[in-house]
Amino acid sequence: MASRRCLERLEVVACRERIKRVKKEDPFLTLRPREGHLEHLAVTFGGREAMIEYARLSKDKKVGLVVRVWDSLSKEKRHRTPLAVLCWACGLDPP
Repeated sequence: MASRRCLERLEVVACRERIKRVKKEDPFLTLRPREGHLEHLAVTFGGREAMIEYARLSKDKKVGLVVRVWDSLSKEKRHRTPLAVLCWACGLDPP
């Protein structure tokens, strides 16, 4: 059980490192959101926080990783990190 938690923590740390490097690896993820992108879609669901709350209900492991990384970010970093970048860092295709 402890080793599983360690692995989950390492996954979160790895995703946070990918978020820091996003501008170098995929600069298009940092562009302004267009209609149809996650940020635009999140508004229709009630905002980014509501979108994460819906993600908490998912049984998908990668979606669970997105939620764990979101929970590990400070309030300021949550505000500055686009959902597309968060998904990309966790190995999900944003669309």
